[in-house]
Amino acid sequence: MSWYPLGRPVGTTIYPGMQITSVTIWNVLNSLGVEISLNDVCCYVPAWFGVSATVFLTALTYECTGSANGSVAAAGIMSVVPAHIMRSVGGGYDNESVAMTAMCCTFFWWCRSLRSNSSWPLGIVAGIAYIYMAAAWGGYIFVINMVAVHTLGLMATGRYSNKLHHAYTLFYIVGTYGESAALARVHMLHDTKLRTRNAQMIQRCCLSRPDIWSRPQVLCRCL
Repeated sequence: MSWYPLGRPVGTTIYPGMQITSVTIWNVLNSLGVEISLNDVCCYVPAWFGVSATVFLTALTYECTGSANGSVAAAGIMSVVPAHIMRSVGGGYDNESVAMTAMCCTFFWWCRSLRSNSSWPLGIVAGIAYIYMAAAWGGYIFVINMVAVHTLGLMATGRYSNKLHHAYTLFYIVGTYGESAALARVHMLHDTKLRTRNAQMIQRCCLSRPDIWSRPQVLCRCL
């Protein structure tokens, strides 16, 4: 419902992660001598990130199970899941195309930070991946909630440890601080635009109906 009934300028109110990613890839490729237009990069981004999301899911499966066969099976399933296919089709340029990779990346590094007593600093990497997720898609709240549920599950089953405490603390501090910084500009622009459009609608209604103040029901219908 973002475009109805007021509408919004997509370029300045959308989550910026997808655009920043595309421009970065475009600049890197051109600096390496690969001549490609920004439009072509945007067309290829869903396919490229569909592959990377599958790779991260494969690594996540191996991290959790230690089974190479299970990892291959997970990659095969991820490759044919309709929900993933519709977000990884060339030309299907949407936030979820990048966000799926960011989500799988966050989950992988979170689980990787719990591998051993010395791996908890990787919670910082998980937090950085979460910042990228928050900058790319509005579903970022699902990611941080899943990490919290996993942490509570480990505590409830008697698997609490110092590495869990350290990893989650780093993830939460880095992730939430970065999330706030990444989304502050987006929300500010969106709120400003929404208030401006509401003010414009009220102004037009007042000019077109001089009797609006004597008939409050007219104002209600305009709004």
